Amino acid sequence: MAEAISNTSPLLYLYRIGAMDWLAEIFTDAGMWLSGEIRLRILSLAGEGDEPPR
Repeated sequence: MAEAISNTSPLLYLYRIGAMDWLAEIFTDAGMWLSGEIRLRILSLAGEGDEPPR
């Protein structure tokens, strides 16, 4: 079973290129859980012209 912990930056990049479903394909056994805070941060930073956090 694949497991991972991530901060916002890699998730934001995947969101911006429309590849969030790759995570569901990779982590099929465990599923994927995002805290409400991370989800809101990704959505707030996903607008045009926003730079991902460093």
